[in-house]
Amino acid sequence: MSSDSLIQETIDPTLLDTTNRWSVVFVDNAGRSFTNETPIELNNPFSIFDPNHFLPDNGLMDIQRFFVVASQLINYAQESEGTVEKERVRLVEWYPVDHLYTYGDEVITYRILRRIPANMDTKAQGRPQRKARFSYDLQTPAHPNKVIVVNTRPIDHKIEFSCWARTPSLADRRALWLERLFITHSWAFKVQGVDRFFWEGRGADTTWKHGEHSLYQRPLEFMVRLFDIEVEAHSVLREMGITISID
Repeated sequence: MSSDSLIQETIDPTLLDTTNRWSVVFVDNAGRSFTNETPIELNNPFSIFDPNHFLPDNGLMDIQRFFVVASQLINYAQESEGTVEKERVRLVEWYPVDHLYTYGDEVITYRILRRIPANMDTKAQGRPQRKARFSYDLQTPAHPNKVIVVNTRPIDHKIEFSCWARTPSLADRRALWLERLFITHSWAFKVQGVDRFFWEGRGADTTWKHGEHSLYQRPLEFMVRLFDIEVEAHSVLREMGITISID
């Protein structure tokens, strides 16, 4: 269902072979023969199906897009506060600590701590749902014999957002700022396609030494539930036989 995906139908090569083509000739009682060959244009019948119309913001929410939305939210919040662009704190992928000094006084990193199948019941206490299950199907009057079946599988992610700063007080303030921002704006993730998003807690404070300098880490953990989507193409009728008899 991504922009690089394409559902196609395979055509038997023998159907396209014209070397041994059979022709049907009709001869009337006067001995006159009639032949009629109609060219058939082969099109991909699944090209008219666009499941993206059923997705929020016309796109699939995956873990990469989730981090993009998180970065946009962090930048928008600082812009709304009047912070000039060159002083805004960036959200970057987890780097070796030695590289974090290049981002100035503050930086926020993200990393995935765990990715597991979500539990099946509403209380998230049942057995994991390891296989994709039916979600919905798509049909079009233009091709009534073709059906697109969409199956989904929920995946839970434990994400760590860490606030890094050169002083403990600066790291503490940024951690509280980020915690409140994500909690109060959880709707911003859900309208983009995140099924569940909530704060799980704050981890232990950590101090990292780099030469004569120190970096102070304040990790925040969030649970994010996304859906893996599988698309299958089916034909309602696989084969049709026609019998013609002349008395």
